[in-house]
Amino acid sequence: PQKRVVLADDDPDARAMLLEFLAKFGFKAIEAFDNGRDALEFIRDHAAEVGLVIADWEMPGLTGIEVLRALRSEQRFEHIPFVM
Repeated sequence: PQKRVVLADDDPDARAMLLEFLAKFGFKAIEAFDNGRDALEFIRDHAAEVGLVIADWEMPGLTGIEVLRALRSEQRFEHIPFVM
């Protein structure tokens, strides 16, 4: 089964473009957030279901690099690919 993609970007146009792009590549389960804090909370609550994280560099709450650092600080998230 396909795992979820978590997308975090505060720009609504960029988020929409990435959602369309991911759908065209066959991704069906995409969770989109407009800030890093909500994305990180979702990932922590659904760790086993997440297969890819895509995050913007600059976002309110937590930046993409802060989300990446938080995930890499916990061993249970080491396997999840992260694209910024």
